[in-house]
Amino acid sequence: MQIWNVDDDYIPTMNMEILEGRNFDRQFGTDSTAMLINESAVAILGVKPKEALGMRIIRNFENGTSNNFTIIGVIKDFNYESLRENIGALSMTLGRSTGSLAVKLEAGNFSHSISSIEGIWNKVAPGSLSAIDLWRTPLIPPMKQSSS
Repeated sequence: MQIWNVDDDYIPTMNMEILEGRNFDRQFGTDSTAMLINESAVAILGVKPKEALGMRIIRNFENGTSNNFTIIGVIKDFNYESLRENIGALSMTLGRSTGSLAVKLEAGNFSHSISSIEGIWNKVAPGSLSAIDLWRTPLIPPMKQSSS
């Protein structure tokens, strides 16, 4: 199961649908040990989405420690990898992810939005390669259509 660290704005920003339960909430101190899972994770548990609420999941860390998390919500499956892959089990916990940034843009003037993001990025991490730079220069050539 993939485990993502997100904040309480991630689900609404990405327009994800919560099927059962609720999103993370800053007002609940217990959400530091809360977890959202997707439908595929529920299927592995062998229960219905509503029955998954309140279940406890143990997360083992590389340093040998572990934490108990309580499922507070079930989100609708979505493709987070190649569309050629089956949707896998996914869980989300509250935390800081220093490896990525999600930005929701309105349709329209993308050039202005990208310029604004680059300006902020250059203030926060001057001289470092931004995701926008990577986006403009693909590391992997586009996949060819298969004939099957």
